[in-house]
Amino acid sequence: MTLLAGVVGAIAPAGIAQAQTWLPSRGEGTVSVLFSNTVSQDHYLPDRRYDLGQIDANTLLVDLTYGLTDRFTVTVGMPVVASRYLGSFPHRPVTLDDGAWHMTGQDVRFGVRYNALDGPMVLTMFAGTSVPSTDYEYYAHAAPGRRLREAIVGLSAGHLFAKQGIVLQGSYGITFSESELDIPRRFSLLSFETAYFVTPALRLIAITSSRLGHTGIQLTPTSGLELPPEVFRHHDQIARESYLNLGGAAALSLSDSIDLFGGFTTTVWGRNTHAVKRGLSLGMAWGFGRAGAPAETVTGRRQNALIKCVCQKAS
Repeated sequence: MTLLAGVVGAIAPAGIAQAQTWLPSRGEGTVSVLFSNTVSQDHYLPDRRYDLGQIDANTLLVDLTYGLTDRFTVTVGMPVVASRYLGSFPHRPVTLDDGAWHMTGQDVRFGVRYNALDGPMVLTMFAGTSVPSTDYEYYAHAAPGRRLREAIVGLSAGHLFAKQGIVLQGSYGITFSESELDIPRRFSLLSFETAYFVTPALRLIAITSSRLGHTGIQLTPTSGLELPPEVFRHHDQIARESYLNLGGAAALSLSDSIDLFGGFTTTVWGRNTHAVKRGLSLGMAWGFGRAGAPAETVTGRRQNALIKCVCQKAS
């Protein structure tokens, strides 16, 4: 099974996720660069863990967000993945599971967000698509993705508790994917984050992310023998995949425009998927178009500046 298609969303800390609740103001934007390293040892087949070899992956994601208006934002990004498989159960006859590192671009992501409610409670609707950037191989443990076009729609919500220095944020999205072998592919993505401001510049974040598969086939340890070859070749694309990941992150504001962040995640439950043993991420976000804006005019649509301003006033 392929590990990497869901890794970026699972390990990315607050600030670069497509479903981010707070939006930049008109003419403002953020460029984020995230590097992640993940190690997966076990497969869930369907919900029991089996050690079928180790998958290592390094992913570099570049993400651009820009505010077209105070309430409408566009985002575009694409990860580049380098991966390898070390184990005794490679997928054949493909060559990606030969123990060597293989690097390729994954899927181009485009998203829009609209702020429906702005205040202490913020509601933001979002929609997005992902399209494979190349004709990459999907049938391998070390495959960079599933090579399927997808679309997602959903809603995110957040609340600031200024006196406590706490931010709560959650999102839900339903994803529709092109099908293989006439098997439809739909699943839900849910996430929840709690951020605590140790200082106005330093925040600690607890992260929960999950996926719930609604369609697809169940996988077993003998799927390779039981399924027809033409079906097994597409098993990663048609599996009913679900998981629950837990993790944490920290973010540090070096200035009003530059933030550094790092995070950790691991899989605590899954079905028809891989278990991420260790997912580490490091990144930087640079905000632009903010020159000359006084702190007292910052609104709830500018997440980092707003929260820093609120916490400073609360203290």
